[in-house]
Amino acid sequence: MLTYARPGDTVHVSEMFRLVRGTGHILDVLDVLHRDQVALRIHDGAFSGVTPPTAEAARPLARS
Repeated sequence: MLTYARPGDTVHVSEMFRLVRGTGHILDVLDVLHRDQVALRIHDGAFSGVTPPTAEAARPLARS
């Protein structure tokens, strides 16, 4: 499935473990999604409430 995803696409899964084989595989999949600029939406389970940071939120704060 990740082979067909294009930059700007969103992958929807019911639970994280429908996408990955185990806890060690999670970071590998997230790296691929990040590299390919594909968003991930998890609808249920432990990761369903996690909101990825936006580019704006990831920038360092300017000092006054």
